Amino acid sequence: MDEIAKQNLAAFINPTINVLEEMTGIKATPTEVTLRKSMFPSSEIAVVIGVTGKLRGAFVISSSKEVAYSMASKLMGGLDTSGLGTYDIAEAIAEFANIVAGNSMIILEQNGMDISISPPTIVIGQGEDLRIGGFSEMVITILDSELGEIAISLAIMKV
Repeated sequence: MDEIAKQNLAAFINPTINVLEEMTGIKATPTEVTLRKSMFPSSEIAVVIGVTGKLRGAFVISSSKEVAYSMASKLMGGLDTSGLGTYDIAEAIAEFANIVAGNSMIILEQNGMDISISPPTIVIGQGEDLRIGGFSEMVITILDSELGEIAISLAIMKV
């Protein structure tokens, strides 16, 4: 497993779990950590947040469309999301990812890693070969929740 990503994985997983529970009441549990060449293949909605500074790369939250719709509903206080478009749902997930990345940035800075994050980029569609440029592999953690599986992908290197 990529050593830099492995060392910094908790700085992204723990805020994801904590923010999800704080904002929705949903508990998530990490079930597996794998090293892959591309993002989790069942992902239909992904939000990519760039990382720059002492670390360079990307943090990605992704899921199936069904999980994203359920998660967005919970994030919006139980709003019926069935009439919303996929991009609207992805926007809600992007806001969630931005909050998580901000919390991750604080943790990393407390550990001496001065970093900045980019605004979220939304990726909609499914593919088995979606990669982060400049990285041959990503560390992927699957979070299991009552909503379904949420994938956290991390592709970072020390600068």
